[in-house]
Amino acid sequence: MTKGLIHELHTILTRHQETTTTVDQFGNREVRLLKGQFKE
Repeated sequence: MTKGLIHELHTILTRHQETTTTVDQFGNREVRLLKGQFKE
C-alpha cells in the first residue's frame, strides 16, 4: 500500500463530503475537508 493509494482512496471515499467537524483548543468548528491530503 503506497501513500499515493491512500490519498486516492481518501478522495474517493469523501467525494460527497465537503466539511468535517474538528475539535481544537477553542472548541468545535466545521472546516473544509482536504480530500486526498494529510491533515495540516
